[in-house]
Amino acid sequence: MGRGDIHPYCQITFTQPKLTGAFDLSLITCIHRSINDVPVRIRDPPEVTVDKTWIHAAPGLRSELVCRVMADPQARVEWVFQDHPVVTSSRVIALSINEKNTLLIRSVRASELGHYTCKASNMMGHSQQVVELSG
Repeated sequence: MGRGDIHPYCQITFTQPKLTGAFDLSLITCIHRSINDVPVRIRDPPEVTVDKTWIHAAPGLRSELVCRVMADPQARVEWVFQDHPVVTSSRVIALSINEKNTLLIRSVRASELGHYTCKASNMMGHSQQVVELSG
């Protein structure tokens, strides 16, 4: 390595396990002793939570299943019922606003009662939670 080579070194230690967002990081180079602001982006695998793990429903009623997904980069969210992706229609609607993901079922059918899984994935990993729709 030549005399003019710059080899910045940075070690980051977080004391809180769930820090997300943008941070300013100061790097001090060994040779030039200069300080540079460097934007740092923390990437996280999805974390899925559900508002309710059990929802009472009856045929003909409207039901909302909700999961919340926190991830960076943004996660792809999919609802699964009995190991098959939920097929949406004008009666079964998947909505996503910010971290809130809702599966809205208008006029529930008896065949739709059971376990629904909210699955989220991004380049950092995947996560899922189950909601039971029970009659």
